[in-house]
Order: sequence, then C-alpha cells, then structure tokens
Amino acid sequence: MKTKILILLSAVAFLGGCQVDEIGDSYSSERASLSSVNVDLQKDIDDKKVTGWYCAHNQEEKFLAIINYVRTLPINCGDVQGPTTILTWNGSLYSAAKEHSNDIAQNDYLSNSGSGTATDITAYNLGLDSGSTPKQRASSNGYKERIVYEN
Repeated sequence: MKTKILILLSAVAFLGGCQVDEIGDSYSSERASLSSVNVDLQKDIDDKKVTGWYCAHNQEEKFLAIINYVRTLPINCGDVQGPTTILTWNGSLYSAAKEHSNDIAQNDYLSNSGSGTATDITAYNLGLDSGSTPKQRASSNGYKERIVYEN
C-alpha cells in the first residue's frame, strides 16, 4: 500500500538547514517556512530514491535515510532556498541521546537537563549533585566537539 506523506518537518528533517548566523555559543536562525512538500514516500523507497534505505540495519538507520532524503528536496527557508546537506550518523551522540531518553522515560519528566537520579548515568558517573547537561552527556559518551546543543 502506497502511503502519501505530507511532510511538515521543520525541526527534524531540516535541523540545521535554516541556520543563518553562528556567534560563539549562540545561533540565530530564521524560522523555516515550508510550503507543503508532497512526497509519495513508499514509491520513492520502492524506486530506490531513498539512499541508505535498503542497506539500513535498524530502524534508526532507516529513519536517518528518510530524514536525509527529505533534506535533499527543494525547500523555502526565508531567503535560503533549495536542498540542505545530509546528516551523518554519530554513535557518540546517539549514545548520549539514548541515555537521556531513557532517563526522561524512567523519571517521567521533560527537560534538557538530566534528572540527577541513578538513571542519569552521566551525572551518576561524574558524581554530580544535579542533573547532567547536554554537553556533559555528549562528552561522557565520547563526543569531543566544543559546541553541543540539544533540542
């Protein structure tokens, strides 16, 4: 069964696609104004237009393949138009995100900060009195870049 998908992904699929200015640790960005992009995703998968779909080993890799496919489509981001760059998998960031997702699920809360409980593995391992930050989780899981954001 072919599934028509109306893609209204402004944060996930185009994450970083409308970035305009980087100053130190803060970003200014235009809000993506997507006119609807109609995609017959199942047809595009069947026609092998979604690079990485058939060699994906798990759901995460398939999801990344779909996100990257959508990022190659023409878009309107204010003054910036056209496709944007694709994303690459980073195991360290995946581990940090998975750790934080588990912490959120176990403690039934929503925050960029860790819970500070035993399920906040980074805070626990570092002996923190409060919850871990996104940068601490990323670093603790092997990501060595200077700038780290979470959303």
